[in-house]
Amino acid sequence: MSESTPTHHLAAVWFADLVGYSALSETNEGEALRVVGRFQAIVRAVVQTHGGRVVKFLGDGALAEFPSTEQAVRSADALRADFARVAEAEGLGARELRIGVHVGDVATTEDGDLYGDGVNVASRITAAADPGEVWVSEDVRRQLRQRPELRFATRGEHALKGLRTPLALHAVGIGEAAATTARERARPKRARVPSPRRRALALMGVGALVAIVLIGGAQFLGRGGSDVAEASIAVLPFENLSDDAENEYFSDGITDDILTALSKVGDIRVISRTSTLQYKGTTKPIREIASELDVATVLEGTVRRAGNQVRITAQLIDADTDEHLWAETYDRELTDVFAIQSEIAARIADELHVALSARETASIRAGETSSPEAYDLVLQARERLQSTGIGEQVPRTHSAIRLLRQALELDPGYARAHAALGDAYSWLVYADDRSWADSALAASERAIDLAPDLAAGHIALGWTQDALGQVEESLATFRRAIELDPNNAEARDGAASELGRLGRLDELLEVLLPAVRRDPDDLGRYRWIAEVYETLGQPELAEAWAVEYERRSSDDSYGHVLRYSLALARGDAAGMEAEVRKAAALAPGRNDVRQAAILVAVNAGRYDEARRLFEAHNRERAFEYQMIIIPAFVEWETGNRAAADSLFREGERRSREMIDQAPAENESYVDMARIASVRGQVDEAIAWMEEAYAHGRRDVGLLRIDPPLANARRDPRFQRLLEQMDADLARMRERAPKERP
Repeated sequence: MSESTPTHHLAAVWFADLVGYSALSETNEGEALRVVGRFQAIVRAVVQTHGGRVVKFLGDGALAEFPSTEQAVRSADALRADFARVAEAEGLGARELRIGVHVGDVATTEDGDLYGDGVNVASRITAAADPGEVWVSEDVRRQLRQRPELRFATRGEHALKGLRTPLALHAVGIGEAAATTARERARPKRARVPSPRRRALALMGVGALVAIVLIGGAQFLGRGGSDVAEASIAVLPFENLSDDAENEYFSDGITDDILTALSKVGDIRVISRTSTLQYKGTTKPIREIASELDVATVLEGTVRRAGNQVRITAQLIDADTDEHLWAETYDRELTDVFAIQSEIAARIADELHVALSARETASIRAGETSSPEAYDLVLQARERLQSTGIGEQVPRTHSAIRLLRQALELDPGYARAHAALGDAYSWLVYADDRSWADSALAASERAIDLAPDLAAGHIALGWTQDALGQVEESLATFRRAIELDPNNAEARDGAASELGRLGRLDELLEVLLPAVRRDPDDLGRYRWIAEVYETLGQPELAEAWAVEYERRSSDDSYGHVLRYSLALARGDAAGMEAEVRKAAALAPGRNDVRQAAILVAVNAGRYDEARRLFEAHNRERAFEYQMIIIPAFVEWETGNRAAADSLFREGERRSREMIDQAPAENESYVDMARIASVRGQVDEAIAWMEEAYAHGRRDVGLLRIDPPLANARRDPRFQRLLEQMDADLARMRERAPKERP
C-alpha cells in the first residue's frame, strides 16, 4: 500500500455476499466458480448503471461505492432482484444475496481500495442481513425516509461485533418489490446486548438454552396502556443550527444534558435518549410522537454555536392540544451553559407542577465545570463513545480517553469528565483487557468523591464492578444511581442484571418494570419480564407481556421464539417443539431459530437431526462456547465416545476458565454438572448443581427436562435441590409486583 496519506470523504457503500457459497464450494467447485462468475458480471452491470464504482471483489462478495445514498440503495435492490432472476433462470447453485448499505466516512488509497468506518459498518450489516434482503443502517433510512417509493421495514437493533451500541437496521425494497424480500412485515428489535455489559439479560441463569433466543422488539405500547395524567416528558434531539455542521456533537450533547437534568426529578417520568433518538430530524407531528412514547408533554429546541457564544431555544408542548406551554431563548456564553440547563429543568418542573427537592436541585447541578473548553472536550468524547462504529470500539474508546484526559488537564475537579473516563475504561475491561480495571475504578471513584450526587459516576463504577464479577457491590452501586436518577434506564438494567444473577427475580421486576416506561423503545425488556413471570409460575402475567410483545413486534417468527422460551421456562417439551417448528417455517436460517431447533431435536432424542442442524449451523457461524455441551452429548449418546470426550474436555476447560473470570455466572457451573452427569459422575454433578444454586440458579422447568442432566436427576439429592428452588420461587412469587403492560 502506498505511503501517501489516504483521502477521506463521505460515501454510500454496500457489501454484497452470496448466501450458501461456502457449502456449495465444498460439494461442487465447478458450480461455485460458475456462480461467482455470474455474480461478478451482474455486479459490474448494476453498479455501472447506477453511477457507482466496484471497489473490489472478495471471492463470494463485492464492495461498491456510490456518490449518493439513493443510488446505493437503488443499485442494491436491483442487484438483489437481478441476481435472483438470473439464478432462477440458469439454475445456479446459489440464488440469494445478502446486501448491507451504509453511508459514512471512508478513506481511499492510491490504488483505489476503500476502508474506514463506513466500509466496516456495511460489512457487518451484510453479515446480519437475512438471505434475499437488502438491509440498511438508520443513517441511510433517515436520509431516504421521505422517498415514497422506498419501503422500509424495521429489522430491529442488532448487537454486532465490534459495535459499542446496537445498530438499528432496516430492510428496504422499492415499491411493490419490497414484498419480495423475505418478509414484508416489520421485525422487532433485538435486545440491546452489545457486549458482556448486557450479558446478564439472560437473567435466571438459563444460559445457553434461553440466552440464545433472547431478542427484543420494536415500538412501545400506545398511550392506551397507561395513565399519562402524570408528569411525563420526551426531550427530542435539539436541531443544530450552527454554521459548522461538525457542531452536531455539541447540539446532541446539550440535548443529552437537558434530558439528564430532567431525569433526576423523581416526580417526572422522562423518556430515555435511546427512545427519543429515532426522532432526530423527523417530520412526524408532535401529537403522534407523544402517543408513541406515551407522554403528556414534549420538549424540542435548537442550538446555534458561534465561538464562545451559544443560543439555545426550547419550547414545551402539550401533546393533547399541540399548544406551547412555555418557550424561551437563551443567548449566553459557553460558561453559562450549565446554568441554562438547570434553568430549563427548573422551568419545566414548574410548568408540570412538580416541586424540586433540595437533593434534586443539587443532583442537577452536580459535576459541572467552569471551563467551556473542558466541557466541549467531554461532549466530543461522549460522541465518540456513543457512536462507535463496527470494528472501531477500542480505537474510538482510546480516542475518547485522550479527549477526557485533556479536559481533566484543564479542570482536574471536573466530576463529569472523571465519570465519563471511568465509563470508557470500563469498556476496555469488557473488551477483555482487565489491565484497565484499576484505572476504571479510580476514575469512577474520583467522580463520586467530587460529586456524590452525580449518578453517572455510580453507573460507571457499577459497570466496572460488574466486569470484575463483584455482583453484590455492583448491585449496591446501581441502586444508589437509581436513587439519584430514578429515570435512568441503564442504571435499572444494571441492577436488574445483577439481581438476575443472584436469582432474586421479585426484586428484578421491581427495578425493571419502571424502566419499560422510561425507555419504551426497547421491547427486549418486555420479553425479559415475560420470561421472569413464567419462571415465577405466573403464566397469566407472562402471557399478557407475551401478547403485547407479539402485537407490537409484527413478525410472527419472533413471537414463536418467545413462546418457545416460555415453554422452556416451564419445562413444556411439547410446547417448545411446536413453537420452534412454527418459527423455523418462517425463518429457517436465523441463528436463534436454528439453535432452538437443535435443542428441541436433542430433547426429543432425534440425534441425527440434531447433528445435521449443528453441522449446518457451524458452516456459517463460529463454534460457540455455549453450544459445545450439546453436540458432545449427542456424540456420547450415539456411541462416539472419543469425539464426545474431546468436546467435553474443551467444555470443561472453557467452563473452568469462565468460573475463574466470572464466578457469579452460574451457567458454567451447570455445564460442569452436565458433563459430569453424562459421564455418570453423579456426586460431582450434584456438587456442581449446588454451586449453581448458590449462585442464583432458579430455572426449575428447564432443569427438569435438560437431557444431559438425566443421570443426576435420578438422584434424590437433585430432586431435593429442585424442591428448594420451587420453595424459593413460591416466596418470590408472593412478593413480586404483579403488573400488566
